[in-house]
Amino acid sequence: MVSVGAGPAEAGPHEPDRLEASASSLKETTFVNVRDLAATTKPWLFIHYTLMQPDVLRIRVVHERLLKDAIQSRAAVRNIIERERLNPALFEDSVVCSRARG
Repeated sequence: MVSVGAGPAEAGPHEPDRLEASASSLKETTFVNVRDLAATTKPWLFIHYTLMQPDVLRIRVVHERLLKDAIQSRAAVRNIIERERLNPALFEDSVVCSRARG
């Protein structure tokens, strides 16, 4: 389990968001479970990441609507993600990050 601070750099000095994250492996596919420690709703996000090139990272978030009935049961969430892990419709958001060279 990892705790990290995150927040937009352009916002100036502020208290960083506090997140908790842990990794899970489902049939050779790694997911990261992320929780905002201050959130009272939507406690977990499930994220899949792929290192596409040495400096390019793709991050995809599992679609909440697929998990809405299972969110209270870890086993049910795991079963849905495991079953749908190769289905592109499993993901609702995608971000590509690259390292800035200066």
